[in-house]
Amino acid sequence: MAMDSCHHLLGSAEVIQHNEEQMQAENLASSAVPDSRRVSTRAGRTSYTAMDVNRCVILEGTDDEMICSAYRETAARTILFYFLVLITVGLILLVFYWKPDWKVRVRSVPCSVESAKHVILHDRYDRRHVKRIQELTPPNNMKIFKRKSDKQHPTGDSSKPYLSLSRITKSGLQASLFFEHKFLKFLWNGESFLPLRGFDFEVTVHDLQDMAGGLCEAEKRLRRILFGLNSIAVEITPMITVLFREILHPFYIFQLFAIAVWCADEYYSLPAVIVITSTITISLSLYLTRKQNRMIANMSSGSGPVRVLVNGNFEKRQSTKLLPGDVIEIEANQTTVWCDCVVLSGCCVVSESMLTGESVPVVKGPLESSNPVNDYYDQNRHRQHTLYGGTKVLDVYSNQGTDPPRAVVIRTGFYTEKGKMIESMLSPSPLDYTHYNDSLKFILVMAIFGLFGCALTITFLSRLGADAGLIVKRVLDLLTIVVPPGLPAAMTIATIYAQRRLRKAQIFCISPPRIAISGKIDCMCFDKTGTLTENDLKLWGVVPCSDKSSDDQSSGVQKPAFEETVHDSALLPRKGEIGQECFYALASCHSLVSIDGEISGDPIDLELFKSTNWKMTKPKEDWCSECNFAFSAAEDDEIKLALARVYQFNSAIRRMSVIAKGIGDDRYHVYVKGAPETIAKQCNQCTVPANFEEKLLSYTRQGYRVLALATKDIEIVSDVGSVERDFAESNLRFLGLIVLKNPLKSGTTDTITKLNSARIRTVMATGDNLETAIHVAKECKMVGPADNIVIVKAEPTSEIKRVALSWEPLEAGDDESSLPIETSFSSLKPIVENPPDIRNHLAMTGDTLELIRTHSNELYNRVLMSATVLARMKPEHKRYLVEGLQETKYTVGMCGDGANDSGALKAAHSGIAIAEIEASIVAPFTSMKSDISCCIKLIREGRAALVTSFGMMKFLCIYCFVQYLSLIFLYTISSYLSDIQFLFADLGVTTLVTLFFAIGRASPVLHKSLPHTSIVSPVMLSCLLLQIVALVLVQTASFLTLQNQSWHTPLVPNLTDPKANIVCNENTVLFYTSCFQDMMLAFVFYEALPHKEPVYKNVPYFVGFILLSTWTLIMFFVPVEPILTFFSLTTLNYDVGFRFVLLSFYVVNIIFATFIEKFLLHSKSYARFLSNVGRKFSRVRQNTVDEDKDQQPVYHCELQKQLEQDPAWPPVGQKTSINV
Repeated sequence: MAMDSCHHLLGSAEVIQHNEEQMQAENLASSAVPDSRRVSTRAGRTSYTAMDVNRCVILEGTDDEMICSAYRETAARTILFYFLVLITVGLILLVFYWKPDWKVRVRSVPCSVESAKHVILHDRYDRRHVKRIQELTPPNNMKIFKRKSDKQHPTGDSSKPYLSLSRITKSGLQASLFFEHKFLKFLWNGESFLPLRGFDFEVTVHDLQDMAGGLCEAEKRLRRILFGLNSIAVEITPMITVLFREILHPFYIFQLFAIAVWCADEYYSLPAVIVITSTITISLSLYLTRKQNRMIANMSSGSGPVRVLVNGNFEKRQSTKLLPGDVIEIEANQTTVWCDCVVLSGCCVVSESMLTGESVPVVKGPLESSNPVNDYYDQNRHRQHTLYGGTKVLDVYSNQGTDPPRAVVIRTGFYTEKGKMIESMLSPSPLDYTHYNDSLKFILVMAIFGLFGCALTITFLSRLGADAGLIVKRVLDLLTIVVPPGLPAAMTIATIYAQRRLRKAQIFCISPPRIAISGKIDCMCFDKTGTLTENDLKLWGVVPCSDKSSDDQSSGVQKPAFEETVHDSALLPRKGEIGQECFYALASCHSLVSIDGEISGDPIDLELFKSTNWKMTKPKEDWCSECNFAFSAAEDDEIKLALARVYQFNSAIRRMSVIAKGIGDDRYHVYVKGAPETIAKQCNQCTVPANFEEKLLSYTRQGYRVLALATKDIEIVSDVGSVERDFAESNLRFLGLIVLKNPLKSGTTDTITKLNSARIRTVMATGDNLETAIHVAKECKMVGPADNIVIVKAEPTSEIKRVALSWEPLEAGDDESSLPIETSFSSLKPIVENPPDIRNHLAMTGDTLELIRTHSNELYNRVLMSATVLARMKPEHKRYLVEGLQETKYTVGMCGDGANDSGALKAAHSGIAIAEIEASIVAPFTSMKSDISCCIKLIREGRAALVTSFGMMKFLCIYCFVQYLSLIFLYTISSYLSDIQFLFADLGVTTLVTLFFAIGRASPVLHKSLPHTSIVSPVMLSCLLLQIVALVLVQTASFLTLQNQSWHTPLVPNLTDPKANIVCNENTVLFYTSCFQDMMLAFVFYEALPHKEPVYKNVPYFVGFILLSTWTLIMFFVPVEPILTFFSLTTLNYDVGFRFVLLSFYVVNIIFATFIEKFLLHSKSYARFLSNVGRKFSRVRQNTVDEDKDQQPVYHCELQKQLEQDPAWPPVGQKTSINV
């Protein structure tokens, strides 16, 4: 039965995925183009009919899909625009500055793209960008002539939404319209705007190799028009411009409005304070903005001389003149690569630390392919042949003669990888500003209260007979009070303090808004090697094959056996011919380089080479003169082995190889090293031991990292560069296994344990062997000792359109963490009494994950909920993993240490790169600490910043509501608060909160409960509403109690002199009440434990709070005439009993407020109650859309509950399939 249900589930996945894509596309189209006629296509996307002549879809089917709408100006609309400017005295220009698309819509009318002057781009984040249409005309309307070889090659996938330079070169380019967006050109092709691409798209390996002759002048003229200068120039915006941009922010414009209103009412004290505090805030913001701009400008700027092929000769030119298609020489004294280029000949040793955070030198070799005509260039697959702009050249060498390496330029300027990273820093993802958007929604709620209060003010003052001028003043006063003027500072100051504390902990941030997002993390992904485990692996031993063969009982074929493990590499030659070959493989099969006499490179290669006790030198003798490096024994300078060719490690095929030549040999030797299962497939199966898999599992299940060695001999050829890699790495002879110890870093287990205790899910994504990864997951407590591990394997079947899945449990005997045999009953008693929660963890390879992702979206979501160990993960697999978890509404953190993690680090909500440099653009955060404890620190600081920001926002908004409420009551008798009363509340309590609220440090313990992640959530808003109700009741009770006092004489309003109405009993009671409520709010909204240290540890805030509270109590209970006069207060008839009645109201208020904020806000029962209420009121709507429920977003909490209640999940021990 379980099998049948699983088949049914998997079989329907494709339909569900199709419906989801169609719904998402239609939602985007309908939100952007409400009046368009939409037609659904078979692919599930939305196309547009010919009637929508002013609209098109850009980058359709990608994450950057946008709706483009075209507009042109008309005389009538222009007159309307200037009329609006005139009647609003120019104020509408401010609105147009905030909303540029509104200006275009007012001044222009929709039109066809061919006649448009502007376009409005609507992206998937609901942002709108206005771009000016320009015309691109090639010189003299020239066309690029086809090369002779172009007609032989296909043009690639022309359905992709890009315009490649390769396509332009083949088809030519006529006059075209274009606009620039994010520093890139988008060209009109008659149907849509296509983003321009360099020679990184739709170009074959043969095309790139055919460009070795460089560019002619005609080609250069057009490409200069297309791509401009090769520069990533980020201008540092002048301070005056930044200042005006800051001042024109809506919050500061509102502050200017409030200051004008208050000054018109002859209230100068608070405006002066606001001006001072705003000046400090703006100055701080300008400083941080300037510092950030300078950092980005320093990262991006730079140019230098480079040798370019011009008319058959290399000449020195400035790097800014480089164009795609130029051929350049990479010289040894060239310190920086100024563009993205593909190596055509020779090899380069470069450091990519700026882009990847890794300081290990990388060797880049010439581009080649076994089928260059049909093999298209792919930057991920051909990464080891690609030099990236911004990287440092450490050394160069050539395979042929003494000429420097040559490379063809494929991308320049912002089209390079470095340019894309700089652009992403200049235009951060909108997810960085969700907190900001929530605050705007919150302010909107407060503004609604303000409008209601304005209506009451007009009603009350009109009944009293007040003149229109006074009513307008009071209404404007109320509007300026209800929206907190200190909110801009509150939104940034918590992040600023958190960033300073992170910097002290050697965690550097290039995207400060992501600090608060880090406080929401509930899933943390880790790379293994270099992140969870030490980067420097230690050689445990080499297991060579035996020269002798034995019968394989299963096949009857003679196969070698494994020898005993050799722990000292120097003893390998004593193990016969295969031992000698293993030794030579250790000495030569690597990509190490010697720079200034120091050998550097991959840590594993370095460890294996050092174990041979050989040394690396430059070839000196004739027999190896064509080689790049030679090797000799440490005690002997005689060269015994030389490297003629290196095929770099490729993550797609999981192996590397070299072609070496020994002294006196008449043949070349190929040595191959890589993943054991991959190497075994490349070998002649007669040379692979019969117990290969059993031997491999015995080591990987103990946590060792295992590599395999293989070799073959090939004939001497005149040009070793002509030997194809596929030939060199086929039909090999298996040599043996390399076993390395991969110990955990010192802080790994402690960090994972803390994350588990905090209920933050942990996932491992590694390129290592699956069994090794499982062992490490157990060792670091990512998988509990009582948990079950299910290994999932997927592979296409011989049947068409089916993928077979197996769900095999890890055998109990394979659990290295199981209890020892001799276990006393006393040690087992705690386990029996408190049995641990047993979880099912899925373990699989990246290929399995990719197959499931491709063919079943529903199963993919289920697998993501349980997957903990993912091995043999390629860089794109890691990115898919992060994005998949995000789609199920996880807030995902990613921690890694290298280039293989860069895609996942950038895709994650918070990516942390462990690097040796202070700032790396590979991730928003860079930690100079070598372990993963930085994750705990970042999450703790993120949570502290989050609760601090929410606390400050709630206080400032509700504090304004307290004043707003007091004024509403006073307006009923035409009274008002005095300037000193306003100043005491604004300068005293507000300044205390604004300056010292955020100083409180994060809690040293990462708590299991997450902070609230949105200030506009139902729980948060309902609690604030209850607080407001309590405030209204207390102020109403105080006001009415005063009216019932026998000694109280009601105020007779003086409408000719409003200031005479200030000193009255009503004013005094409401002032005392609002002061106590303000102090109460400052106390209850300061959220300390569990995410921040207790309030008393924030010394400035705690001391200030005590002093202000003491002063308020003294004023309340000890009525001193000079103080009362100064604050415009009355004696309240010196009635102590009345004061205690008021105090009882205040005490009840603070008890109720504390209950709401400290208990109800964090109550799960209350959250469930609100959820049930919400579902009850939305039941009718649910019934109408019930048929589309499978198309709704998947929330991981709900999905996890479903899986826990499903007894058939996972289908352990079963074999299932996916209908493709």
